[in-house]
Amino acid sequence: MWALGSGAIALFGTSVGRSGSWWAAGIWIVGVGVASVHAGPRRLLALVAALSVAAGSLSVAREAAVLEAPVPEGLVTVRGVTVHDGRPSYGRGGWVLIRPTHLGVDAQHQEWRGPTLLASGEVAELSAHSTVQISGVSKKQAGRVRGEPFAGVIAVRSWSELEPPGGVFGIADVLRERVSMQLAAWPDDSAAGLVSGFLIGDTTEVSAVDEELLRKAGLSHFVAVSGSNVAMFLLLWWVVALPFAFGPRRRAIGGLAGLFLFVVLTRWEPSVVRAAVMASAVLIARAIGYPLSAWSALGLATTGIVLVSPELASSVGFQLSIAATLGVMVSPDLFRTRFVPIGAAFSATLGAQLAVAPLLLWHFGTVPLVAPIANILAMGAVTISTLTGAVGILLGWEPVLWVSVTCARFVLWVAESASVWPQLGPAAAVAVAALATVVVWSPTRKIGIGLIVIAIAANLMATPRVERPAIVALDIGQGDAVLLLGLRATILIDGGPDPVLLMEKLDAFDIRAVDLLIISHPHEDHQGGLGAVVERWPVGAIWHSGWPGAGGSFTEISVTAEKRQIPVLVPDLGWYSVGDWSLEVLGPQRRYAGANDQSLVVRASMGETSILLTGDIEEFAQSDLGMVSADILKVPHHGAATTGLSWLAESDARTAIVSVGINSFGHPDAGVIDQLETSGIAVSQTIIEGDIIIELGS
Repeated sequence: MWALGSGAIALFGTSVGRSGSWWAAGIWIVGVGVASVHAGPRRLLALVAALSVAAGSLSVAREAAVLEAPVPEGLVTVRGVTVHDGRPSYGRGGWVLIRPTHLGVDAQHQEWRGPTLLASGEVAELSAHSTVQISGVSKKQAGRVRGEPFAGVIAVRSWSELEPPGGVFGIADVLRERVSMQLAAWPDDSAAGLVSGFLIGDTTEVSAVDEELLRKAGLSHFVAVSGSNVAMFLLLWWVVALPFAFGPRRRAIGGLAGLFLFVVLTRWEPSVVRAAVMASAVLIARAIGYPLSAWSALGLATTGIVLVSPELASSVGFQLSIAATLGVMVSPDLFRTRFVPIGAAFSATLGAQLAVAPLLLWHFGTVPLVAPIANILAMGAVTISTLTGAVGILLGWEPVLWVSVTCARFVLWVAESASVWPQLGPAAAVAVAALATVVVWSPTRKIGIGLIVIAIAANLMATPRVERPAIVALDIGQGDAVLLLGLRATILIDGGPDPVLLMEKLDAFDIRAVDLLIISHPHEDHQGGLGAVVERWPVGAIWHSGWPGAGGSFTEISVTAEKRQIPVLVPDLGWYSVGDWSLEVLGPQRRYAGANDQSLVVRASMGETSILLTGDIEEFAQSDLGMVSADILKVPHHGAATTGLSWLAESDARTAIVSVGINSFGHPDAGVIDQLETSGIAVSQTIIEGDIIIELGS
């Protein structure tokens, strides 16, 4: 209990120190000190309280020094060491943090121990602790990524690796490369990427859609390498190192070396740091003959970690890791059954889920309803996938790897099946907890079961969010996404920049298939989210404008469409029927110099109502198009000043929709909005109204 108390005090004290509130820090230290005046161990807790507040305060000061540090602006050449692996940005290259060692001035490099910088560009393939040279345009732009502060941003023009990672980082890179090479037999397969996540926490090959499904199902912690992974790694490590691991001291030394390698291999994620330090404490205690309990190990590990790295006290991953560990440790008595293995597994899962639920609600506002059940279904497959994956990669046995990937594919199926269940907000979570209590308690069990039946019936009878047929302009941020909902067909025009947000929107409108997907033109604010649609939903066909050299997400969409045998077409000008929608393709009327003018322009009609979908066409294409009669106008290019006011003045639309989000481009232009309103057209903006729903009646 003293060790646990120390961990709790260190965690809370560090948070107080990082809050910057000196009066709160003073009250905290004095309070713990007063409570500790009579006993030796309590005085030690008071010392931990003071040290944790000081550590938290110092960490904030260090971060502030980085954020406020001056940065050379303009064209620069910087040499330095990468803080972590390069990370991809969806459709936009990648980024990496660098700690500079030299700055290029007049073709010579001078020593410069500058602040951490963020390099943005084609740098996703860089490894952690590589010595690199980067040339690009630098500017002062302080910020944080993944909790790490940086002082400026370099738009990378060119880079070179001067020296690869050495020592244990080099060994870890060799192992990570082996994992990647052995799983290369399953290219573009999220299941293979998930195996990499189970083994080393690398989910770069898991699609954004599948990552979101794992999160919504409450399964994303399986790729946040932690306690079970550490245990499996140590088991395999000791099998390999058996000739050198006789005796508790040699076993402890070998285990500590293995844990250090594993931390570097998995890139020191907060959850694996917690698990590795906790395991190290147990190994050291056993080597010196001291029986250290799991409770004591958790308390000591938490104390040591937050005193050395106080910023982890603010890490959601670290907080969830501690809470889940506590939940598992207190869980044995939560669920009892004569089927002991099933009971123990369910109990551990339920305990972990109950423990992390308050943190999930605090940080994210929701918890998955069926997460415990999803975890029970997935945990066996995750264990088998991890073990067979490790053996298959170590020995190069492809049949064993096939088993691993197949189990990972089952986990993805569980995630997709569970993700459709509700996400509970604070009020709903409290209600479900109360209902569970009523069901568990024998005197009220029948009432609880009755309430569950009523809740299910009410959910089945609930009115859908929108009555078809309808037109919906989705609030997708700075981008375009329009749904045409017919009685017999669903058409999606563009998908905004964010696949996860688009997926959530389509789920909210109960979309189960897309009969036609239209990509107006290959810019990320229109096509960036569509990979999620092609990957997850049945799609009848894809139309695009035929812009030469279309890249970015369009390449990914095309590859996925080919795998799923979805026709990808450039439609001719003229009339088409898709279910109960009539579509007239009006543009592009010729080959234009810019992708915006090359947008597909479509007039869609249902009964007496029509909408003109304009993509991002500008004045040249608008002039060629001329005035097109339509009841609803999707204003081109998010209301930018690239639209001709005279063209708008000729419109006979009754309603104009501006799809726009927070941006630095000045969209929508005030002159465009004034012209629309002057013409008597009602203007709706997604940034103001959210999803814009126009029901067309039956």
